[in-house]
Amino acid sequence: REMIEQKTPKKERKAKDEYGFAKKTNQKLLHTFSEACELLEAEVIKWNMSKVRRKKGVKTPLELWNSCDRSIVKISYEEFLFNAGNKELRVVGKKGINFESRVYKSALMPSVGTRVKCVQNIDNIKELFIYDLSGNFLCLALDESIAKLSKESYKMLKKGYESEVKAIKEVLKKDEIAAFTKLNIKQDLQDLQSAFENSLVEAKEVHQKSLAKEALKTQRELEEIKNNANADELILNAKKEINNDESEFDMEAFVEKKYFAG
Repeated sequence: REMIEQKTPKKERKAKDEYGFAKKTNQKLLHTFSEACELLEAEVIKWNMSKVRRKKGVKTPLELWNSCDRSIVKISYEEFLFNAGNKELRVVGKKGINFESRVYKSALMPSVGTRVKCVQNIDNIKELFIYDLSGNFLCLALDESIAKLSKESYKMLKKGYESEVKAIKEVLKKDEIAAFTKLNIKQDLQDLQSAFENSLVEAKEVHQKSLAKEALKTQRELEEIKNNANADELILNAKKEINNDESEFDMEAFVEKKYFAG
């Protein structure tokens, strides 16, 4: 065998399939990635519920959850956004706050030269949350140079994304694994999940009051009123300009003013 292997070039010693491509495994009946994930999740649920291969007296994760009497404190989405990003120190300038090469402004901004902590909204980079050094929420600063994504653009992007995801899912479903190797993976996983969820004790929930959420809501309402007022003022000025342009030209008054004034 060694003599035969030595006579065969090294690059040709690997096993090949019927098409001449290198084989990665000799196994023919393999699970798809999604099925392997479901099998793994099912085994994790079994491990959380079962006492097999555990030391005597050691509780399972399910028993630990059911024996815990602590309440789950739920915070608002706005409160989460305030603390989701990394806080960075900045100094308030004359034009606003310079953050990542962009200038953020607000009518409620502290005085120039004040050191503040800034957190960018992870869902909308147009918004910057401003705190004092003690961590108290001050205001919401905006970058007017960044335009919001329009509803039509969002629909177009979403439609393209869904079509691509659908095509990928169709490719993944077209596997040629024998039916008996699937072992009703999805059904087994659903049964285990329902059994696990039914065994859990319902957790106590406490909703935390968010002062920052109330302050942010008030500022958003003020910004909306200001934007509406600016729009009304622009329309009024435009109407005045149109009326001035459409006024009749008095030739006699023009001549008298030009040649006989003084």
